[in-house]
Amino acid sequence: MSTTTESRLVMRRELAEHQPVRAVRIPLSRLRVHHRHVRQDLGDLSDLANSLIYDGQHQQIKVEKRGDFYLILDGHRRFGAATIAGLGTLRAEVVPAHTDGEAVAVMLTTGLHTKGLSSAERAHAVRVLVDDEHMPTEEVAARCGVTAATIRRWYNSETGPATGAAEPDPAVGHGAGADVELGTVEPARRPRRRCTDRARRRGAR
Repeated sequence: MSTTTESRLVMRRELAEHQPVRAVRIPLSRLRVHHRHVRQDLGDLSDLANSLIYDGQHQQIKVEKRGDFYLILDGHRRFGAATIAGLGTLRAEVVPAHTDGEAVAVMLTTGLHTKGLSSAERAHAVRVLVDDEHMPTEEVAARCGVTAATIRRWYNSETGPATGAAEPDPAVGHGAGADVELGTVEPARRPRRRCTDRARRRGAR
């Protein structure tokens, strides 16, 4: 085999290793909340759990493989809702492993795109990138698609951790499969549909 052919094969193998594997179905028991996850408050998951039960999963979650487990980069609410719904698996896109800084950047940009982050969570994520991961403000801005001035404003918009955020468990992330509990997750059951505000007002009369 010629040197050129060997080089091409090596390059193909390297590219294949970095290609995301799409639509893989992963058991919930092998999924883990990322130890640097940005969204601290998952909100009410009842409607989402209800949708997963009756309509199925419309959007796959995004994960990275760590040992025998998968850390969630995008899809913490879907994971929590699937737990409530008593599902066994979720469809996931497996992407190459990230550093903690890259993972936080992915979760921040995803949260900005879906408008799912509170101002406190957004500010906390920016401070993690700038202070803990030593990522330049200009790089954070480029990743988020905003100006450096906006990043500085977000950085200074809140003091302290995001409201309601628990301190990270020091054991999380130090070994494959470290567990993180979701405080909003209840035992699996079929959630009830919520009443509308109009119905509530009617009942109060």
